[in-house]
Amino acid sequence: MRSYKVLRAVGLAMSLLLPAFASGCNTGDTPSGETISTGTLSLPLVTTAASGTQYRLSEASFTLFGQTEATTLTLDGDPNATVFTTVLPSGFYQILLTSFVLERNNDGVFEQVDAFPLNGSFDGIEILNGTTTSYTIRFQVDASVVVMGEGTLNIDVEVSEFIGNCTPFGSDCFFFNTWCAPPELTGSVSECRNGGFVPVGGACRDPRECEVNSSCFDLGDGPVCVEVCPGANFGLECASGGICELQGESFGLCR
Repeated sequence: MRSYKVLRAVGLAMSLLLPAFASGCNTGDTPSGETISTGTLSLPLVTTAASGTQYRLSEASFTLFGQTEATTLTLDGDPNATVFTTVLPSGFYQILLTSFVLERNNDGVFEQVDAFPLNGSFDGIEILNGTTTSYTIRFQVDASVVVMGEGTLNIDVEVSEFIGNCTPFGSDCFFFNTWCAPPELTGSVSECRNGGFVPVGGACRDPRECEVNSSCFDLGDGPVCVEVCPGANFGLECASGGICELQGESFGLCR
């Protein structure tokens, strides 16, 4: 298989529909103040399967559908590249893998193999301030599954102040397993968000997996759920243990 392509008619229709769909997924209002949000997408291009065989992703193209427009990301085909990185704004995205070439290392020579992507078709991700979101592409090759690494999405956001619909770290989120995340963390208005079920200290792949009052951060030993604390609690002991250390101006992390 030389490439995996979406029909132009389908791609065109989706490029018109998906931005509106992705925008609908964001439950927060558009901030009235100016927001400056940038992040880095990192996708490993080389992996070693359980059998010990090495695979390489090349000539791949992705379409990211954001809240306002679609963005095309294309690998440059550099045979020596092991990681692909690019800068993205924060928010919700749907990812579509539109074409690719997967190669297998055969005694030092990479040869193209027939492969079928098991995901990469409108996968949803969310990027939050300073957190890590992992994204994995899986391919079916012969009778085995090849996992093409785990990319990370790191975001560093500067947000001007604006009025939200709940009080950050307050008690005005009444539904079970919800909490009010600060705007500096989410890059949106303060809003009641659903908590996940991964406890503080547990390994995570996405901020949405973490329990209330916590999010997914890589502090050096891989992404784990870390308790988030109000900036006013700087230097104080946290409920989960550790001391509240400032991560931004309005929130900190319990370490």
